[in-house]
Amino acid sequence: AYESLLDQARPMISTPEINAEEPVLLMYTSGTTGSPKGALLPARKVFFNSLNASIYFDNAPSDRVLVVAPLFHSLALQILALPILRAGGALVLQSEFNPEAVWDAVDRFGITYFGGVPAMHQRLNDALSSQPRDRWKRSDLRFVFTAGSAASVELIRSFQERGILMIQ
Repeated sequence: AYESLLDQARPMISTPEINAEEPVLLMYTSGTTGSPKGALLPARKVFFNSLNASIYFDNAPSDRVLVVAPLFHSLALQILALPILRAGGALVLQSEFNPEAVWDAVDRFGITYFGGVPAMHQRLNDALSSQPRDRWKRSDLRFVFTAGSAASVELIRSFQERGILMIQ
């Protein structure tokens, strides 16, 4: 049935133009300056967030990005997921944050980078400290990304001592 529908489908010749000011995404704020509220984002903002992150991370089709933050969060959706999809790379989603599962996924899927907030990175660092140094190879990992608040110098150095670049 599915195949017959595909056989009957005509290829799309063009895509409709999108008005840059057209609202395309409703993201909720954290409420740091008041009550949380919905922010309706125009196409241009979503596009340029994706483009800027893609340029900053030097995304390539060979990249594989792990997302462990919820997709309703700007970091997960606009900074990690959409930019790597735009670049033609792969996206690996985890349903919850578990430091050991993150490091397992980094090895299993050849993750090239992932992001989170400093509290998550501290738990990831603690997991590395609690295991034998060679448990996780991290051979494809280019860097880890942190946002939301400043990471401590000690945390950055601890990752650096393990050969992991942390960028903010």
